[in-house]
Amino acid sequence: MLRAKHYRSILSFALSLCAGLPLAAQDAAMTSGVSYSSRYGALASVGFEIEDILGGDNRIHLEYRGGEDGQELRGDLRFSNDLGQVGARSVPMRLDLGLNIAASDWDSNDYANVRARTRAGLRFDLSDTVTLSTAALLKFDDIRRVGPKASPLLVKERGRSTSSGVNLGLSFSNMDREALFGTGNKLKAEYTAMPFGDRRYHGLRLQAKSALSTSDTSVLIFRAGVGVQKGLNGQTVSILDRTFLGDRIGPRGFAYGNVGPKDHTASGIDTALGGTKHVYLSGESVSQLSSTLALGVFWDAGSAWDLEKPQRGASGVIDDGFYMRSSLGTSLYWNTQLGTLRFTLATPVRKRSTDTDNLASIGLLASF
Repeated sequence: MLRAKHYRSILSFALSLCAGLPLAAQDAAMTSGVSYSSRYGALASVGFEIEDILGGDNRIHLEYRGGEDGQELRGDLRFSNDLGQVGARSVPMRLDLGLNIAASDWDSNDYANVRARTRAGLRFDLSDTVTLSTAALLKFDDIRRVGPKASPLLVKERGRSTSSGVNLGLSFSNMDREALFGTGNKLKAEYTAMPFGDRRYHGLRLQAKSALSTSDTSVLIFRAGVGVQKGLNGQTVSILDRTFLGDRIGPRGFAYGNVGPKDHTASGIDTALGGTKHVYLSGESVSQLSSTLALGVFWDAGSAWDLEKPQRGASGVIDDGFYMRSSLGTSLYWNTQLGTLRFTLATPVRKRSTDTDNLASIGLLASF
């Protein structure tokens, strides 16, 4: 496990950010709860959140969660402020700043790490439905411990590394509301270029969502995603930057990272390596049971693949080919004051022999 002093140092840093800000018109809350997944088992969590700092759309969030499989500490700071209007069309412009710091040590992940992400950008509302964003990004990672059953490809990543660059995004949304039964369409395209630091790469990601009302109490939801990454300056994309699918990211029913290449041996090495290419599809029918409960039935499919060039691990040359996985399942949605909680039971239908299942999970519903 990561030593307690690592968590205390991060928590102290995050709390110092809170102490250094004049808090006006703020809402503060303590949260606690329990969750379960087939991968991590039972987890307990405690959090602290402050919203509406300086009277705007700003937030500080601290959270700790832990269980028999390990523990994690996260701190998030978000600041957003209107900057007025620009151009002949008087386009609204907003400043967005963000900082995320996390330290985690999960036995099933084969390593412990500390990571930090910073973002400073501008957002332009081109119309009621179209938004353009641009941001400068900085990533810092420190892999502090690698388990004895980790892939040698992960061992090579041990230590500190950085990556920095820019992100450009264009999105369209005519969803009538950001809720489970909201209807409409959402499209998002993102290009990220990280040409500076120890890890250099660029990539393109596309996401789509369509929600159609089939009756007063039911809706059909379709989701799709695709992406590709490529190393820069002769580098291959690091395991820290590749795409990992599984669990709540989808397809549901698979453990996080298990919908892609793995270094797997009979001696116990079982390290997910992620992929530089990915695709994800989902279809779900959701019906309202009461004012706070809804039931969904879904089909998910997806794959992550391609390590750019042959990689040799403990199992030999890694098979990074395209293999589609799929699953069927059901979800119970519960609207609470914290958001929509999702209880999921899923069964993999198409899988590989080395995949790890995650048949049951509980979590907050993602907005996209």
